[in-house]
Amino acid sequence: MKKTTLLILFFMALLHVNAQSSYFQQEVNYEIHVSLNDTAHSLSANIIIDYTNNSPNTLDFLMFHIWPNAYKEPTTALGEQFLDMGNTDFYYADDSLRGYMDSLDFTVDGKPIKWNLTEKNIDIARLELNKPLKPGETIKIKTPFYVKIPSSEFSRLGHSGQSYQITQWYPKPAVYDKNGWNAFPYLNQGEFYSEFGRFDVYITVPKNYVIGATGDLMDCQAEEQWLDSIADATKRKSRYADDLEFPESDSVTKTLHYHQEKVHDFAWFADKRFHVLKGEVELKSGHKVTAWAMFTNEDSDLWTKSITYLNRSIKWYSQQVGEYPYNQVTVVQGTLSAGAGMEYPNVTIIGGAGDDRSLDNVIMHEVGHNWFYGMLGFNERQHPWMDEGLNTYIESLYMDKYYPNESLADAALGINVFNAKTYPQIAEYYFSNLMQWRRNLNQSLALPAQDFTAMNYGIAVYQKTGLIFRYLQAYLGEKEARITMRKFFAEWQFKHPQPEDMKAFYEKETGKDLAWLFDDLINSTKNVDYKISGRNEKKDADSLIVKVRNSGKVKAPFVISGLDEDGDVLVSQWYEGFDGAQKVKFPKGKYKSLSLDGNKVMTDVYRGNDKAGLKSPRLVLGWTLPKDEKSTLFWVPAMGWNSYNKFMLGAAFYNSLVFEKKWQYMVMPLYSFEQHNWNGSFSLFRNFYAKGQTQRISMGVTGRKYNYNSDYIMPNDE
Repeated sequence: MKKTTLLILFFMALLHVNAQSSYFQQEVNYEIHVSLNDTAHSLSANIIIDYTNNSPNTLDFLMFHIWPNAYKEPTTALGEQFLDMGNTDFYYADDSLRGYMDSLDFTVDGKPIKWNLTEKNIDIARLELNKPLKPGETIKIKTPFYVKIPSSEFSRLGHSGQSYQITQWYPKPAVYDKNGWNAFPYLNQGEFYSEFGRFDVYITVPKNYVIGATGDLMDCQAEEQWLDSIADATKRKSRYADDLEFPESDSVTKTLHYHQEKVHDFAWFADKRFHVLKGEVELKSGHKVTAWAMFTNEDSDLWTKSITYLNRSIKWYSQQVGEYPYNQVTVVQGTLSAGAGMEYPNVTIIGGAGDDRSLDNVIMHEVGHNWFYGMLGFNERQHPWMDEGLNTYIESLYMDKYYPNESLADAALGINVFNAKTYPQIAEYYFSNLMQWRRNLNQSLALPAQDFTAMNYGIAVYQKTGLIFRYLQAYLGEKEARITMRKFFAEWQFKHPQPEDMKAFYEKETGKDLAWLFDDLINSTKNVDYKISGRNEKKDADSLIVKVRNSGKVKAPFVISGLDEDGDVLVSQWYEGFDGAQKVKFPKGKYKSLSLDGNKVMTDVYRGNDKAGLKSPRLVLGWTLPKDEKSTLFWVPAMGWNSYNKFMLGAAFYNSLVFEKKWQYMVMPLYSFEQHNWNGSFSLFRNFYAKGQTQRISMGVTGRKYNYNSDYIMPNDE
């Protein structure tokens, strides 16, 4: 018996070791020398890439991304995506506004190789190796390249006058992982997946350009002193001019060397008009991070607080996820760029902001991508929820922390309409998704970025994922959720975790079956829908017996809360999920009522059935956001007129407007002052929601009653 047990344990341990060792990751190190021509709006460069094959496979070819070619013609994948989204600006753009990469001449270990752009996508190249690259071997790839920088009105790479956003700009190897080559065309909706390595980038520009970039500025004391002097001058400013004109470029150039390790991309931004602010934040370990903010006169009054937002964002993510290991973080303003609001290692570009809160929100979100996509190198194109959604989850906790009194009216609408002031700011995520859930327009989060509708890319990828992981946090407890996230980060930092890796890690750490989250809420369009169908109170018993029914298709955990007279939660208890109906015990207490999800942390699609018993209806003029504990009957005044009834006055009563319901009705009685009788119309429909191409099947009845003349009068042609 002991020998058998030991043998089983041995093979289990061996299996675990094999599973761990099966993970591999290529290494790609870069040296790039690039010069900016700010008259021709172009880059001339040379690149050296040391590519190490750490995979168990021998490689005969390499796949490269040549993404500036996405801007070359309207038939690229980028151009087609623009058209699919109804944007014709790129299609009809003048050739002078487009961009491309050329002058490529690849060599490997000093010898020319055969290479070609793929037939389907001119922004993907295949490099044929002269000899196979075996596991553990490194090759040196060299090529010159030239980039015609497109207008920034299209996407992320571009220029607006002499303001430059240099992103996705160099020839870059695609990631080779356990799934093979991940080579895909550049898209506007759909981000990136690149390999970790070291960057040494030498940038030559006219001397009066201010540059924000990935990495640390190396051996450039004069440049550092110049930036410090601008920062000192900016700090002393009390007023900023309205002028946005570009000064003349200096006839003298400078070359700046930026170095960074353990990153998978390099971006830089250049503008002669930038004001500069500088700050510093010290993390728990004592590690100090320099913060830079670079902005023009536009929105300058808001940007004076940007260093505060930067510092506390770095501190927040370091506390919640894991410590920031780099020496600097930079945020630059790009209000006229279509690529604004976009992240890159150590540096991010921010668009226009209407107020302090909005600027704080977007800075911390984009800075947060240094963790979710940056240090956790997710495949953003294939699994966009892993970077945008997880980042939105941590962002929502930040907004709760620093804006605790903000309501839905403050966060999303700007004014108090539809009862929005009574909801917390996180309700924006819920109601946006509820609209899609109820209309059967939601999509599985497992889709690649390009397969989402534009609306669902924002609502589902960002906000639904944020809701789901807040749900998980409430279930696990805030402390355990934070500890688990930090352990996951520590395990997978500077690697490429896949969704299955995250699921396996979370289940192992928490000891919970999380199929409801990863398999159902993420990998399908199933919704959570529990309801309380009854309760019993046994005499002299410690507990209330509550009957709960799962009317949805997800066996998610659920929470029951005891509420006081004001609807505030007195006590809550979590239960594991189940199918069908079950009776559960809830501790006895002096509650006014019991409710499912008293703190509104679940993603329940029908909160109106969260309490037992009949709800007293309330009459609301027009429309309002739904009150979960009551049924609502909406009404509006109505008028009508026809030749026989003449003027009619009445009202329309209905139970749904924005959020569809399974049963929908409308009744509109109208009184005729001519005929002295009641007229009007009604409708009653039952909505059935299907999978696939069919969004909804509606069956019902309609009726109307008005006076009319049954004698048809023939027209007189004479």
